[in-house]
Order: sequence, then structure tokens, then C-alpha cells
Amino acid sequence: MSDAETRGLRRCVEPGCTFDTDGVCLEGFSEAKGCPYKSQPAEGDTSESVTDSNAPSDNWILLPDGYELSLESTAGITRATEAKVIVVAGESAAGKTTLLTCIFEHISEGVYAGQQFAWSDTVLAFERACYPSRISSEAEQPETERTKRLIPRFFHLQLKSEAGKLTDLLLTDMSGEVYRRVVDNQENATSLGGFIRRADCFVLLLDGKRLASQELRQDGFRRGLLLLEALLQAQVLSKMCPVRVLIAKYDLLVPEQDNENTVKFIEYVEAEYKRFGTEHFSDFKVSRISSRPKENSSLDYGFGVEPLFSEWVTADRPELNVDFLADVKELPNERESINYLWRQLGRQKE
Repeated sequence: MSDAETRGLRRCVEPGCTFDTDGVCLEGFSEAKGCPYKSQPAEGDTSESVTDSNAPSDNWILLPDGYELSLESTAGITRATEAKVIVVAGESAAGKTTLLTCIFEHISEGVYAGQQFAWSDTVLAFERACYPSRISSEAEQPETERTKRLIPRFFHLQLKSEAGKLTDLLLTDMSGEVYRRVVDNQENATSLGGFIRRADCFVLLLDGKRLASQELRQDGFRRGLLLLEALLQAQVLSKMCPVRVLIAKYDLLVPEQDNENTVKFIEYVEAEYKRFGTEHFSDFKVSRISSRPKENSSLDYGFGVEPLFSEWVTADRPELNVDFLADVKELPNERESINYLWRQLGRQKE
């Protein structure tokens, strides 16, 4: 009898979910009955019969299910291509998922930043994330469903340039609660090393709505700096990794619509982050974006997003994204493979 049956829990049919073994829902639901992927075996059915009926045959060809990828399932893409991993971080409701849906909407309409849509292993995940902001959802206001996952999941895009070059992007999708915990506990920062160390670009979103609030702005400003510092101290985020800090929801902060005090505060925030970035990173920029401006805003849909997206696609990966190297001594009569390793690490032999 499985652990799920022993606890009287429903079974999960979502690929990659470990609910049946450890009781942790991939979608973040606290109760089994709240998740649409949970199914209750018919009375009299055994765990083995349910499992066997759904087990793939040896001669089946496994295709992507269209939803977000787990860290393990991205291996097929990273082995086959020089995929670029973009870590999108920030507090809850900062606009992380809205940024990704904005990019998908643009690339779905045609050429965007010199790129066009070629393929996606997660097209259904993109569509699900975009749906609440569309007219067909019949929502009073465009919304984006908040990410509840406490483990990293990835959106995938394969892009084709005007010259025909293919580029794969893996974009992280994880709850802002995870990053809040990183600030509060160093061990939580270390646990994120599996994918942040692989990042080709680290993107930190600051919630413009919080920055516009006199009560919340200091907390929103400081916690972003604390997150960067925690990841550096845990040796999870490399100083060689390009870092982009985005003041999101800038439509709430445009000078002609806001008071002078808020305008000066945003300038102060930008100056402080630039100072921090210059001291700790080799490639650091601060910019302003508005992925989905409110209806009466003077800003266009996706304000500031296109140049950011272009950087993700065209930027060359640093030769080394890890700057905390052990002090390795050379061995006599070393092989050519060892010499090659030293050259790749950029270390000169004495």
C-alpha cells in the first residue's frame, strides 16, 4: 500500500508532482480536494492497478505535457542546446509572472526584439498564466494568477532570429515567499544554489506599488538589497553573473502622475542599487518597466521590457559564472585534460 493510501489522500495525476509519496502538492494547495489534478481511485481499486493503467509502455514516445518544467526535466533541453537560464526573482506580487506573460504575448504576435516564436515545451503553462488577463476570462480587471510554488519550475521558449539562429530560454517561476525566506534564513539561500548558480542572468523585480506607498516603500527597497546580499554570502549568486534590477509597475510611479516626494525616492532607490551593484557585480543595471500598465496610463503595454528581453537572448554567457574557486595546486606530469581545465578557468600556471 502506498503512503498516499495509508494517509487516505487522493492520488495526483500531474506529471512531476510528489504528492503521492510525501504529501507536498506541486501547485501549492494545502488540501488534496482543492487541487484539480487530484483524483480519487474508485472504491475497490488498488494503488497498483491505478499505477499500472497509467504506466507508459516501453515503446511510447514521451512528449511534453505543455506545463511548467521541473529542474530535473530541464536537463533534456540543457543537454541538447546552449539554453540560457534566466532567474526571475522578487517578493510576492512584484510582477514576476506578469513579466513572463508579457513577453509571451508579444512573441506570439510576431517578431519581437528581432526574435520570433519557434517552439515551447510549456505553451499550456504560458496560456494558463495569460488567461486571467484576457477578455475571454470575463474578469473586471486584467490579472495574473499568483505563483504558489515553493520549488523551482521553468517556462521554456525557443526563439528564432531573423538570421535563423535558434535560442532556448528557461525562465524561472517560483513563489515570492521563497525569496522572502532567503532573506530571513541563510540556509534557505543555500538551497537555491542548484539553479541560481546556473543562471545566465539574475533579474530582481522591485514592486512599484510598494515603492509608491509611504508605509511600505522602505521595506520594499531594503528587502531587495538584503536578498542580493544573502545570495552573495551563501555563494549562490556569482559576482560574474549579470544582474538586472527592475523597478516594476512603473506606471504607478511616472513623474507627471506622482508627487515630488515619490519621484525623489525612486531616484534614491536607483542610486543606492547602482552603488551596491558597482561594488559587488561585474555587470549590473537598474531599469524601469511596466509589463501591463493600467488602462489610463501614458505608458505602452510592455514598457521597458523589449530591451531587457533582447539582452537575455543576445548576451554572451560569461566564460565562468562561479568566482569562488578552490585553491588547486598543479600536479607534476599533468595530462592535457588538466591543462585544458586550467585554461578554461582562466588561471595562469606559475
